[in-house]
Amino acid sequence: MLPPIRYPLPTLIALFLASLLAWGGMVATRDWRASMADRLRLAVEGPPVPKSSRPAIFAGPSPKRALLLLDQTPATDRPHGSTVETIDRRMFVDVYDTWPEPGPISDVRIGNRKPIGWVPVGDLLLWDTRLVIQAPQGRLPLATTPDGTAESVEVGSLSLPVLAWTEKAAEVAVWDPAQPWSKVARRGWVKLDDLPRTVWGIWISQVELPILLGLANQADSPRIARARAVLGRLADNRSWSPSDVEAVRKALPGVVFEAESDARTAAGRLAEANSQPTSEARWSGLAFRFLGLDDLP
Repeated sequence: MLPPIRYPLPTLIALFLASLLAWGGMVATRDWRASMADRLRLAVEGPPVPKSSRPAIFAGPSPKRALLLLDQTPATDRPHGSTVETIDRRMFVDVYDTWPEPGPISDVRIGNRKPIGWVPVGDLLLWDTRLVIQAPQGRLPLATTPDGTAESVEVGSLSLPVLAWTEKAAEVAVWDPAQPWSKVARRGWVKLDDLPRTVWGIWISQVELPILLGLANQADSPRIARARAVLGRLADNRSWSPSDVEAVRKALPGVVFEAESDARTAAGRLAEANSQPTSEARWSGLAFRFLGLDDLP
């Protein structure tokens, strides 16, 4: 026996229509509600943190690079997150991501062959090449912007990493005299016209010199040898094509490929440098030194 209907028919019809309207409203407002949920999540958590599987590219086959300034550098799972690994020694690393986007950058996701984690930008030097300059008499006319007014600054005799450049100026990092290759005292721009060619060079380890010497002896690849040396890719087993080198040439300051030495002359200079080891700084068991551009193939 059916239970008695406790509501009059008009009421049932009204309830049915209200249910249909409610269901239709849920469907109609689905996208809006999802959008509002995303906005709320963005407000609470911030934008999604990038997580690239491959390093960012500087030019050609060469990734963007950085130099860790200190030993025992903690790397975290996200900017200001939990430590996932402590990097024992300062070293060159690949750059996978930066945070936030757009900048100014506060954190960098780094790795070698695979991502390691996030490091505060103050713990490393964003440096895509191995280009350096050694200031004549230990002083440089530095400005705060590429077109700014320069003042003579004491920078010492150490090699200064070249961080960025325009057609007329280059930005360099000046080391704290008490903590060279560990702490940057300041950055500044110097006009290219104020830099004689002889002050330009690369930062190279003693173990990389024999590799460069071997490449210099291969007469068919002097430009490839120069490009790999300037970018710190001498130990890179990847084959470099002429188009790779051309992409690198366009990305680098003109002085790098301005006057190239012939292979035999370069090989002689490199052999001499290799036979006379010297060290400006050491880390990870490696000795690093300045090598002039004119000593490259």
